[in-house]
Amino acid sequence: EGAERVVGRWLEILQRMSLMPMPSIRIDFLVSMNCGAPSLTTLELTEAGFSFLEWNEGPDLVFEALAEACEVVAARRPHVS
Repeated sequence: EGAERVVGRWLEILQRMSLMPMPSIRIDFLVSMNCGAPSLTTLELTEAGFSFLEWNEGPDLVFEALAEACEVVAARRPHVS
């Protein structure tokens, strides 16, 4: 329950930072015991930093989405000569 809430908050923050949907995101957590109670800490947010192990279509789908996102961002930037 705690991790789902934290992930939801991170996704809200990230969605507000960009009009583009993220093709992928990895959120790393550290779960530990603090005075006998579980504690959850966000360690890292990483785009496209995950394993495609046993997901054969993964690389094609994710990298195609990343390339499309880059094209949209590049098209929005003003041309500097």
